[in-house]
Amino acid sequence: MTRTASCQCRGFRVIVEAEQPNTVTICHCQICQRRTGVPLTCNAYFPKSKVLLEGEHRIYTQNCPEGRKLHKLLLRKFRSLKHPTAIPN
Repeated sequence: MTRTASCQCRGFRVIVEAEQPNTVTICHCQICQRRTGVPLTCNAYFPKSKVLLEGEHRIYTQNCPEGRKLHKLLLRKFRSLKHPTAIPN
């Protein structure tokens, strides 16, 4: 199954070739609250090999209090953060 997400201007797209995510989480940490502006988020994680990123972007890495790294995509055109990816130790 192909899943496609894009920003409103269509300058950046995420294309996933997978039936279902490896993990789905709900998070209410301060990092996610600041990133989204809402009290909690629902996140789906897919294997990197199944994800294609199209468009100009930059990866911003932040250390989390529990020891993992959180990688977020920064869309250069609008300077906004999108699509976090968590990398365990």
